[in-house]
Amino acid sequence: IPVVVLEADLTPGLASKITAVFATKVLYSFEESARFLPASKSVYTGLPINKQILQGSPETGLTLCHFSHAKTELPVLCVMGGSTGSLAIESLLARDLAKILLGFRIIFLGGTARLACNDGPLNRALKTLPTALTHQRIKIFPYVTSEMPHLYAASDFALSRAGAHSIFELLMMKIPVLYIPLEQGSRGDQLDNARIFEQKGISLVAREQELAVQDSLWQKISELKQKSSTLNLSAPKMRQNQLAASDNVITAISDYL
Repeated sequence: IPVVVLEADLTPGLASKITAVFATKVLYSFEESARFLPASKSVYTGLPINKQILQGSPETGLTLCHFSHAKTELPVLCVMGGSTGSLAIESLLARDLAKILLGFRIIFLGGTARLACNDGPLNRALKTLPTALTHQRIKIFPYVTSEMPHLYAASDFALSRAGAHSIFELLMMKIPVLYIPLEQGSRGDQLDNARIFEQKGISLVAREQELAVQDSLWQKISELKQKSSTLNLSAPKMRQNQLAASDNVITAISDYL
């Protein structure tokens, strides 16, 4: 039975390293990953993503959030902590929430595990602010599915972890992003992913230890807004590779079908 491995991250994890030894073919998502993989059996394909994310409607996204459609409104910042949520990102957002809401409207994708706790840091922070303000400027979703394309389309900026699927989706949406990679308890794969995008001038990166001081997250988000016009959001070669990724994977395994 042929074994085909698809490595999503820049650097291969333990599972990929082990299976690459006996795999028939190894596919990879970042061009820079080639140096970590056996050249005789490795093929650069890009990472397949759901192309439906490109079909979102900004108007539908704003409506889902109960945000005004007026063009004079504040820009929308989409904050993503992963499907199970990130206590670190939620805590940083809660700490600087009052200042961030002065300059942005927020879509917060908190994760079902995190937001099951009504006494979490974000909920506590919201209780200290005027209800009229928070109702107009922040919308919290524990988890979304079919809504995601519309929320992406409504977003002007994003704050996210740096999992491979997230960064390639945000690349395709041309959204300026501040990445806060997951490091504690990981092998550092998200930091590697985020850094290569930063080196290409596509996005900004902040490590959690850099954000320990009050207002530091607000300052980094303000920096993202200020530098957004200079970011390489089009990244035409990378975007083209991503559009072809699904076909590339099919082609790579077609000999075995």
